[in-house]
Parts: sequence; structure tokens; C-alpha cells
Amino acid sequence: MSTSTPPKRIIDLDEDCLLEIFSHIHDLQGLISLCSIGERWKAIIYKNRLKSVKYLMRFDSNREPKLAKDTVYFHGYGPLIVTDQVNLFPNIEVLDLRAKLDKKLNENDILHFVNKANKLKGLIQEGRYFSEEIIKKCENLEMLATTGTHLGPYLEEYVCKIKQLKLRCYSLDELSHNPRNLCNLERPNISVGSVGMYNGPKLMKLKILEMSFTSKYGFEFLNYCPGLESVYLLIKSNKHIVSGSTNRANGSECSQEWSSLWTLLVRYPNLKHLALRGNSSIFDIDVKELVALLPNLELVDFRKCDGITVESLNFVQKFSAMQNRVINLYCNVNEEQMKVDLPHLSYDPDCIVKEFDLMRHCFAKDFENLPYFIGV
Repeated sequence: MSTSTPPKRIIDLDEDCLLEIFSHIHDLQGLISLCSIGERWKAIIYKNRLKSVKYLMRFDSNREPKLAKDTVYFHGYGPLIVTDQVNLFPNIEVLDLRAKLDKKLNENDILHFVNKANKLKGLIQEGRYFSEEIIKKCENLEMLATTGTHLGPYLEEYVCKIKQLKLRCYSLDELSHNPRNLCNLERPNISVGSVGMYNGPKLMKLKILEMSFTSKYGFEFLNYCPGLESVYLLIKSNKHIVSGSTNRANGSECSQEWSSLWTLLVRYPNLKHLALRGNSSIFDIDVKELVALLPNLELVDFRKCDGITVESLNFVQKFSAMQNRVINLYCNVNEEQMKVDLPHLSYDPDCIVKEFDLMRHCFAKDFENLPYFIGV
């Protein structure tokens, strides 16, 4: 009588099988708990699963997580029971501290962890979770997201390396304190407060600008970005101030309405993609002037601007045919058509994305859903 081989217990599975199982576990606490099953499991998890992790992120129910193998999430406030925290993620590239990670690890352990994370290039630290001691350990950052009130001391020492900068509740004049600041900046995402005008050096490498502002000085900042190709502005003010001359840092000021916008935009002949949403002071006549004055414009988004009607759509279509150009304009009238014409655009509220592709990952989204970092 033949006897069947008893099935393997899960604890005795081959390493390849265990790795496949572990690769589908994205909860930090869950992985650490599995390490307690035995030294074999712990060695496999540390040597393979945790070593492959590049992104340690807070679990955010508002931004549905993408469960990639190189991403692990933490949530809750319970302590993380582990003895060698420093060696958890040797290849970490982005660390998200939007929640109290120090409720899981004490601050000294976090400091040691960050200090040893030689590949760390992106840090998210906002609001009450900001720690000056932690950020001082991150000398090789290329991407930083924080609340503006905390940025001053860090700017003075490290920010010349920053390529992507996401700031909330910020005053533009804070950016101009040090002439060396932001010389390598490629993509700022800034929510501007109600006061302060930028008065610093021109940002020559800047190709992309994403800005939400209520400040009358918001448009003035564009004067210092001569190489812009893509602009995303969320405007919550109808009154603006621009300098009479871009060559004088303290040039005479004049209060203007929407003519301020056109005066600035025509200085950027390379501008290809323009998103201006949610302002009731833009009208069809402004669109006619805009497309005529920007020779390289390919895509313009005026959704949530009630003054833009089917008249603008008809005009742009005729203008494109006459000038042998392709210009796509979207507004409230044809908002759904944008998804049909541009199916590759993402509407997912991803916190980070791996492609440095503004059109795919930024253009179609509301400002509050724009990625913290792109091209990671």
C-alpha cells in the first residue's frame, strides 16, 4: 500500500516560494512579525525582501497605494518591535515621514537609520512631524516635501542640491534669501501664502512650474523662470502685481487684472503645456489672444473656468487649421473628451511615480492630487 508524501508545512517551504509570498506583503509591521517565526525566515526577509525596498511610505487611504514589490507601507501608532532598525532597508531611496514613525521607532533609531541610508534622495516631512535633526542627516537629498515654515534653516545649507521641491503654506520671499538656493531646481510644487514677493536669482534650469496661490505676487514669480515649458497654476485671486521691469529686482509695481498674466506668458515662446483652472476672470477673448501669442502652445486646460465657452473651442479649431498647428483646448464644455483624446494621462492620486513625465502623471490631476515626486 503506497503512502502519499505529507504536504510541506508553510514554514518549511522552499526559499523561492517564500520569497514569492513575502513579495506580496507590503505592511512593515507584518514583515517584521514574520521575522519572529524563525531565523531562516528572518534571513530571507532581510536578505531579499527588505533589501529590495526603495520606498518606505505612510499608508494613505486618500491615495490608494500601488502595491509594487519595492514599496512598503507603515500605519498605526504601535511600536515596531525590532532590534536592528538601522539595517532594515539598506537601499531606501524615498522616506515618508508624514505620520509619527517615531511612535514605531524612537528618534535616535530614525536618526541612525537616515544617517546610514546612503541612497536616500527623497524625504517627505510635513507639519507637526517635521524634525530638524532628521533633515540635517539627509545631506544628499534631491527631492524634498515639507511645510514652508520649516524650510528656512535647511535652505541655507543643503537646498542647492534639490531638484524637486514641494512646499505648503509658503511665502515666496523666503526662496530668495540665499543666491545659491535652488540653482538646480527642476520641479517646484508650491502652495503660496498671502504675503511675500520672490526677489532672488533667475531659475534658469526650471522647465516645470506647479503653483497654487492666493497671493497677488504669484504671477511675479514667473518673471524669474525664463525656460518654462510646462506651467500648472491654480489661481485663487483676481488681483496681481508684476514688476514693471524684470531687470530690476525692486522694479516699480503696477496693479493689474488678467492682463498681468498675458504680459508674463508671452515672454515664454517655448511654452507647450498650460493648465489654468478655476478662475472666473478668464474669458473667450483672452483665449484668442493667448493662442496667437504663444507659437509653441500644444495643450491648454481651462477646466473650471466658467468664462470659457464653445466659442473658444471653435476658434482654436479654426486657428489651428489656418496656422497648420495642433492645439488641444479643454474646458467645462468638453472636459470628458480629454480622457478620450489623451487616454495615457493618469488620474490616480499617486504620492510618487517612477517616470519623469509631467503630461502623464500631473497634467490631468487636481492640484491637491499632484505627485510629491516624479521620476523617482
